Amino acid sequence: MWPAAEQIVLVQDNLNTHNASSFYEHLPAAEAFALMQRFEFHYTPKGLLVEYRRA
Repeated sequence: MWPAAEQIVLVQDNLNTHNASSFYEHLPAAEAFALMQRFEFHYTPKGLLVEYRRA
């Protein structure tokens, strides 16, 4: 989708988390490694949504 992007930041909730190993499950190793180098994974804290709704 963004072939020219140097870094892609992926923010995920903790309900359905994925990590770089998902690339290796579906792509050849060289391509998976190249993608893994470009992605930065961030996960939201588990209690964040609940605390936000209470406020």
